[in-house]
Amino acid sequence: MKKLFLAVAALGMLATACTKDDAVSGGTESLVSFTIDSPELATRYGEGTTATNLEWAFYDENGVKLDAISGSINNFGGSYSLTVELVDGRNYTALFWASAPDAPYTVNWDDKKMVVGSTLTANNEGYDAFYKHLSINNTQKTYKVELTRPFAQINI
Repeated sequence: MKKLFLAVAALGMLATACTKDDAVSGGTESLVSFTIDSPELATRYGEGTTATNLEWAFYDENGVKLDAISGSINNFGGSYSLTVELVDGRNYTALFWASAPDAPYTVNWDDKKMVVGSTLTANNEGYDAFYKHLSINNTQKTYKVELTRPFAQINI
């Protein structure tokens, strides 16, 4: 009888211990704001105006993508404001990617990799793209994200 009681008590403790693992721990949540801007270019070709698709992904300390706060817009006009809720005291990584709608790039957000299609032509404004990798320690509540070009641009 004593062994049965201990077994039932152990099962009860295990059941309550498992439910605590599912809860968010480590602090309270707070809002963190991001202002995403593409660079202002003073060139005659390749101003970056075709990069109207903006995508972003957030990752936790273990590199796991946080689908609830990752997203995209398809009318990026060079500036966008984004606010997400993050747990205080935790470290995060954010990736931002802006490209033209018909750009030959495929981004795999889970693996954090980008692949370029094989059929490319010279001087195609549709290949325009910008990116930013950002480490977030969640003590700072506002970030200015300046997107940069991942590829070289030659102006002739």
